[in-house]
Amino acid sequence: TMSIPSSVAVIAISNGSPPSIPNPVNALSAHVRQYLQTAIVNALKDPSILAIVLVGRPDGKGVFSAGADIKEFSGNSGGSVTTSEPGGIPTLNDLAHLMEGSSKPIIAALTGACLGGGMELALAAQYRVADKSLKYGLPEVKIGLIPGAGGTQRLPRLCGVRYALDVIVRGRINCSSAEGMKCGFLDG
Repeated sequence: TMSIPSSVAVIAISNGSPPSIPNPVNALSAHVRQYLQTAIVNALKDPSILAIVLVGRPDGKGVFSAGADIKEFSGNSGGSVTTSEPGGIPTLNDLAHLMEGSSKPIIAALTGACLGGGMELALAAQYRVADKSLKYGLPEVKIGLIPGAGGTQRLPRLCGVRYALDVIVRGRINCSSAEGMKCGFLDG
């Protein structure tokens, strides 16, 4: 077993879901986004925390995040996916900006599916590591959407325009951890 130093905050996406609402794919619902914002801000304010690790589940297994909660696109679920409200529920873009501007390193530990908004959060982290179960991509184009939380800017910066366009325009989700290492998406 491995121990985690007390100076590292481990934030699990799954902890943001209310117990009464099953969320097997760690969809980034309004509840989850609010939880992540609060947890990250608290870790940034805590002087004893030197780094933050973002995981899908506390045990480090299963899905990182399959992206936005598609039910929220209708606008009836208590928070907008795309529109910031001062003092309101953060958008995926708000979370990505918070992570990208962090004064402490944020490491996204990726397992299973890391798709859409989940991949965009991972792209906003300073470092990305993964196990062999990783499948990542930006499949939004397949339902008539474009990545809305900075993925279209961050992926080309990391991996080059040719690779990024292939992932973004085709909505490819069969990307593996080996491919992620080769193209520059992953750091380990």
